[in-house]
Amino acid sequence: MTLQNLKERARAIVHQTLLGEGDPEVDRSLVSGAVVARDGDHFHIQSGGETDADLDLVARRDEGLCDCGGPLSTRGNRARCRSCGREFDV
Repeated sequence: MTLQNLKERARAIVHQTLLGEGDPEVDRSLVSGAVVARDGDHFHIQSGGETDADLDLVARRDEGLCDCGGPLSTRGNRARCRSCGREFDV
């Protein structure tokens, strides 16, 4: 097969796929780092994404608190806990 024939065949396959009958069935999608699975008309996060605990930790850091509850001191793009000494990117 020549390069031109391969291009034409690829174009035909894409055209058939996109303009074929019905919607293509997709069981899983990647959305913002999380795998979202479809079960009939319902969707759920299968893996990845942020948990409530992750969101709570981010909120604490935004308030200037460490995971341990101690206050954070920031310098440049780093924050350091005054209680336990852990460091975070800001």
